[in-house]
Amino acid sequence: MFTSMDTPMTDSADFILERIDKVLELRDVGRAKHYKDIDSGLWTRAVKVGRSSYWPLRENLLLQRARIAGCSDEQIKQLVKQLHAERATFMPDIRAPQGAPA
Repeated sequence: MFTSMDTPMTDSADFILERIDKVLELRDVGRAKHYKDIDSGLWTRAVKVGRSSYWPLRENLLLQRARIAGCSDEQIKQLVKQLHAERATFMPDIRAPQGAPA
């Protein structure tokens, strides 16, 4: 199974966000199938920026690589969970320093 460690965190794909039309083109699926896969845990959730939805290019490529490699649905679901967990740790803690006005 491909893990997110196969692509270094310094890769420029980490910082590229794609709109739904690009993701659908990459996957060669329709919108309904894409959202069904998200609900089933077979694709990552969108990153919301304001009211817009985006998907990190790196995640899209990793999920496609896993599919091409023949990973099972269960393996893909584990990869999706891992990618979601990495999102939470990707940015350093940017909260205001202790004692600073909020």
